[in-house]
Amino acid sequence: MSAPVDLHKVLISSGKLAELATRCQSLQTLEGLLHTHLPAPLARHCRVASLDQQTLYLHADTPVWASQLRFHSRQLLADLKRHKDLEQLTQIEIRTVPAPCHATAAL
Repeated sequence: MSAPVDLHKVLISSGKLAELATRCQSLQTLEGLLHTHLPAPLARHCRVASLDQQTLYLHADTPVWASQLRFHSRQLLADLKRHKDLEQLTQIEIRTVPAPCHATAAL
């Protein structure tokens, strides 16, 4: 029987999966940065959905939180553009998408 293989090593060594793993890590890093620039209650209800060259796409879990996020979006854009990798941002788009449900109870 062979030793267990580290899944992260498999992902980063296999072409398209490596690209996907790198993209996922970048979005997680961006989400952490995003949360440092938002009030704590709002940060808990906001997630990074995607980033293209000029637009950051965010999801809020209810319309109320999406509205709050829109209220903060101008300052948030200015704050994020101060970071070297985000200087090209020109807009933030916000959508309401319910947070994923994490069921903990057994079926």
